[in-house]
Order: sequence, then C-alpha cells, then structure tokens
Amino acid sequence: MRGLTLVPPTLRAMRLGPVVGAAVAGLLIAAGPALFGARLEADDLGDLLRLAALCAATGLAFAFDDPARPTLVAVPVPAWRGAAVRAAAALVAFAAWWAAAVTAVYAAPGPAGLPLVGLSVEAAAVAALSLAAAAVAVRFTARGIGGPVAAPAALAVALAVVVAPLRPPMRVPAGTAGPTWAVVHHRWAALLAVLVVTTVVAVTAPPARRRYRLGERGRPGRP
Repeated sequence: MRGLTLVPPTLRAMRLGPVVGAAVAGLLIAAGPALFGARLEADDLGDLLRLAALCAATGLAFAFDDPARPTLVAVPVPAWRGAAVRAAAALVAFAAWWAAAVTAVYAAPGPAGLPLVGLSVEAAAVAALSLAAAAVAVRFTARGIGGPVAAPAALAVALAVVVAPLRPPMRVPAGTAGPTWAVVHHRWAALLAVLVVTTVVAVTAPPARRRYRLGERGRPGRP
C-alpha cells in the first residue's frame, strides 16, 4: 500500500494539457464520418483510425515531463516508480481512448468489418513509440521537459516506419486478409516489444554521474 501513496501526487504533476488536447483531436478525427454522415470503405476507415491513433499517441510524448525533476534528486523514492505511474496512467488513458475511437468509427455509416486486433497492435506500437521517445528525451534533458522534442521525433519515426521500403510494407489496407496481414502485424508486435524494452531501460537505468573537481575553498568547481 505504500506504493499507492505515490500515485496521487504523481498524477497531479503530469502535464495533462498536451495529452488531453491530442486525445480530443484524435477522437474528432475518428468521429468525423459519424458526425458528417460520410460513408467510407473499410480501407478508408482503417486509415482514419490509424491517423487518429497517431494524433492521440503524440500527446503521450509529454507523459514523463516533470519540471520539478531537478529538485527530486535527494528524494528517497526511486525515480522509476514515478515514471511507472505515469506510463501506466498514460497507457490506461490511451486504451480507453482507443475504445472510444473504435466506437466512433463504427457509428459511421458503411462497412463495419475492420480487423481490430491488428489495428490495435499498430495503435499500441505507436503509443509505445511516443512513450519511448519521451523516456529517452527526459533522461537527457536537465529541465525534465522532453515532450517538445519527443513528440516530433516520435511522429517522424512513425511516418518513417510506415513509408519504409519493406516488402510487404508496414501499412497494409484494412481490407487485406491472409498471410500478408499476419506477417506485417508480427512486425508491429515485434516493434512494440522493442519499444517497451527501450522505455523500461530508459526509465530504470541509473542517471549519469557528473564528475566535479574541487574549486577554491573546497567548493565544487566546473566539471
């Protein structure tokens, strides 16, 4: 139960503005056909869900931002615990958002037979990419604010993965079935696993130690 005492203050310290803004924008994208009565084919609806997930996942790049991080060096609580709370909250929120986005897409007129398992793996990988970028960016910034760097970096990497000249490509039309869909989504699952490991390593690795030399009167000088 002691670990639970860390949850409320950690959640209050999160920068919710970018996360909520990206989630709302992504949900509006997913709900577009239902709001305007547009009838789209399964391939178009799948791409719409992918675009909405990419938009919402970008907000997760701000999940690890903590302006108070430089003042928490002497706190007798491992830094990875707070990061774990942030990551868990971000993933739970993204899962709830994904359910709402899928519901919004299915409310639109048109085909409803989307391969949700594969699309969910893609969405999870994109979310994990944003969290990994955030964890790495925060680790190498002194101010504890990595979102402004992690968000565009995650977006650029996601787009690079989609357009990479692979055979078959990472983006397969949602109406495609058979071995090609399975092969591509095995790749997405492998990418998801790599990104999860990257996030864990970036969060739990001990911080780099800075070496100081003694200045005048025994005070620490510049490294």
